[in-house]
Amino acid sequence: MNINLVACLISFVVSGSQAAHAKIDPFAGIEASTATPAGEKTAISSWFGENFGFREELMSESATSRHSPAYSRQSAGFELLKKFSTETKTVGSLNLQGRLVRRDRYVPVLNDMEGMQRRGWFFEYHNVYTDLYNDPLNFRIGRFYVPFGINLQTDTHGTLLQLSNERNFGFERDWYTGLWGTLTEDLSYDAHYLVGSGYDLKYRGQSGLGVARLSLGNKYSFERGLEGGLSVMGGQRLAPAPSRLSARGWMDAIVSQFRLDC
Repeated sequence: MNINLVACLISFVVSGSQAAHAKIDPFAGIEASTATPAGEKTAISSWFGENFGFREELMSESATSRHSPAYSRQSAGFELLKKFSTETKTVGSLNLQGRLVRRDRYVPVLNDMEGMQRRGWFFEYHNVYTDLYNDPLNFRIGRFYVPFGINLQTDTHGTLLQLSNERNFGFERDWYTGLWGTLTEDLSYDAHYLVGSGYDLKYRGQSGLGVARLSLGNKYSFERGLEGGLSVMGGQRLAPAPSRLSARGWMDAIVSQFRLDC
């Protein structure tokens, strides 16, 4: 009698469980995709038609001071962003950003330090880099924001110009290569080697800069509005030296530097 009762209860629990799953089936109404025939390669989505973005920019700026005529900067820029993907994941991306600029009667202003050595028409490149994704070991090579401090996580260029790294190193972007990604749900990392030349990719005897960065994961920024981390950078970089003027213009000085940021 007891055995039959237990068997009935087990049967009832199993039936009830199956009925419950049937009511909340997350795949209900979804048709199964056709399997790829044996020996046939998985098709890669169009690499030039999909996941492709192109933005344009027009900017007009002027400034003046008591001792000089009005400074003018007019520019037409663009940004190209392309992501490369298979049917199951994104494998890489490419970013190109530049602008054609016309400057007249240059006046030193904080948001245009690069213009000090440029006159008339000049084509500027800003972002030139590619990423290969295989989290947690994502690979980056090219020219982008110096991965020091919180610049990478708080890029508010559209509304607030950040000058922290430009004041620390003489440039906000540099040529570099290295790894970045997520260590855990709570922590992200960057580990890179920087050329230390700023705008132009060049070596003049500097050893370059090594940087390591540990920061809070993206969820803290998205869910709580919190940013934080620890960055360390050391090595050699190039810097214009006013006391070393040659027939070709400013000569670069090698500067040894170590910085810690938290």
